Amino acid sequence: MTEPTPGPRTGSPPAPTTSREILAANLRTAMRASGAEAASLRDAVCEYVDAARQRGEPVERVIIDLKQEMRAAGVVDRYVKPNERALAESVIRWCIERYYGTAPRGD
Repeated sequence: MTEPTPGPRTGSPPAPTTSREILAANLRTAMRASGAEAASLRDAVCEYVDAARQRGEPVERVIIDLKQEMRAAGVVDRYVKPNERALAESVIRWCIERYYGTAPRGD
């Protein structure tokens, strides 16, 4: 009996599916791009905050999670460029605004 041959590989990583994976992917994209990606990043932050809030997580925990994701994406702890600092500040501001209900999503 022969082993089945694996299917073709695309070389692309699987598409993100959880709100954390989507957030991480959007943070990494935002680090490489400029303003055009801000809307998708803000939507990902809002989606992440909404999910965390539904689970009953306090805003402090959500902020810590976001900072960890920004650190993993290379945004926090460097602040080498002014746009990195601005991005990190925007993410935290969007989080707080969304958590307390003052930030609408783009949709």
